[in-house]
Amino acid sequence: CQIIKDPNQDYNDLDKALQSVHAWWSDQQQAQQTQKINQTRNEQEQEQPNSNTKKIVQVYIYGAFGGRFDQEMASIHALYKWSTIFDYR
Repeated sequence: CQIIKDPNQDYNDLDKALQSVHAWWSDQQQAQQTQKINQTRNEQEQEQPNSNTKKIVQVYIYGAFGGRFDQEMASIHALYKWSTIFDYR
């Protein structure tokens, strides 16, 4: 668990949390790609499938609608805005 303080008031807490998850996931994907490139170079074009390259991130959000109408609308807007980034069902 990590606590990140962000004084930016242009985004609500849900937006900030989704930004953090997306940044972490992007870093993980980039590290896997770098590892795969280095592995390919070391094996001189011998391809071995890497099962870790296609993982689906699932984000569960609880308590996003806490009672204040403006916060609820901001949360709905954040979910809509981030729906193109995260896979949802």
